[in-house]
Amino acid sequence: ATMPAKDSNNEYYLISNINNLAWLALQGDKVKVTGKFRQTNNITIPNNILWLPIGRLGLFSGTYDGQGYTISGLRTYNGTDTNLETNGNYLETSGGLFANASGATIKNVIIEDATIYGQNAGIIAGSGNKKTNISNCVVSGSVNGSTVGSIIGNGNGASIITACLAKGVN
Repeated sequence: ATMPAKDSNNEYYLISNINNLAWLALQGDKVKVTGKFRQTNNITIPNNILWLPIGRLGLFSGTYDGQGYTISGLRTYNGTDTNLETNGNYLETSGGLFANASGATIKNVIIEDATIYGQNAGIIAGSGNKKTNISNCVVSGSVNGSTVGSIIGNGNGASIITACLAKGVN
């Protein structure tokens, strides 16, 4: 995981590769993340890497702007994989790119070929509350769990989803 650079206005962290995205995920394991993040390239997660969702142990309450770039190969642990790097083999309570989004703004994100597992499971977020706003996103893949949705698994707390498309999600 590598800390990303910031833009020229020192406002947004620039997520340009898998190492920057992993850094963001690790920040969500510690505290409530409230910064602004902007994706600047397509990112492919290798087949042998399982994703640990952003906000897995904390909350993501910041802004993530995918700028229309794609994240491919997002996969969370299903509880049985044995030959993959899983950082503890932990079935996620909330699975997705984000685990727990709370009052977050997530926009212009494209996620292709995702395989998401979790008690709350959605390709963008496993759980979203406190008026999390998800807009202009496109997702494809599969979602498996107790409370599932293509975009957001458990959208309690008046989460808002606008102009999003789920393509072939099962």
